[in-house]
Amino acid sequence: MHSVVSERSADEHAKMRRHLSNAFSDRSLTEQEALIAATVDKFVRVVGQRGAGDAGFNICKGLEMMPFHIVGDLAFGETFGGVESGKILEKGSLRRRVAQTNSELWC
Repeated sequence: MHSVVSERSADEHAKMRRHLSNAFSDRSLTEQEALIAATVDKFVRVVGQRGAGDAGFNICKGLEMMPFHIVGDLAFGETFGGVESGKILEKGSLRRRVAQTNSELWC
């Protein structure tokens, strides 16, 4: 499966970009800003809470989780819960969600 990033044909790439263009308009990005800001705020709270404990907080792992949290929220309307749980993803959850979404989009 090709993506807009990996597509080599200029014509196909342009067609894919046209389909995605509304998602990256100024209006759409402005609407998504509050959602992303809320995730960043939640992340800062979690860092403060866990970092204050004796076990500390692995900031690298936390920063690794945050994009999944944001993308899940933007793409599926719910996060993968990584910021809260401290786990990147439950095994197979991303694959299940993507497969479910793809079947809903293309069927």
